[in-house]
Amino acid sequence: MLDWNVFYSSLAQSTAAFLGLLGAFIITKIVNNEQQYNESKVTIEEYLIIANNLRERLKNRSFDWYNERTKESVLDKFEEDSYKNKTILYEAPEEIYDKYSFSRFDNKQEILKCIETKQKKILRGNNEI
Repeated sequence: MLDWNVFYSSLAQSTAAFLGLLGAFIITKIVNNEQQYNESKVTIEEYLIIANNLRERLKNRSFDWYNERTKESVLDKFEEDSYKNKTILYEAPEEIYDKYSFSRFDNKQEILKCIETKQKKILRGNNEI
């Protein structure tokens, strides 16, 4: 006769060994993922510090002043060009906006209104002559 106790004992030991190996792999994976998570967290915190520093430095910049000087300069250039080429006065403000390099930090709608105002002012001045 066959002794089933040996079979069950071997089966229990083999299953325990397999579960032990499986548990070791899982624990290793968890520890590895935790390390990668901590490294990513530190990197993100460093980038947040850099972003906050840049934000603070940008608060000291005067974009309004830059936008106004750029707008004045480009509109003066537009006025000079209009004396050479009268057809530019009849172009759409969007076309003029695309031709000249206005500040990309400025509001496009406000620039288009300024272009339209400048066109009317120049045309009014030319009609009075």
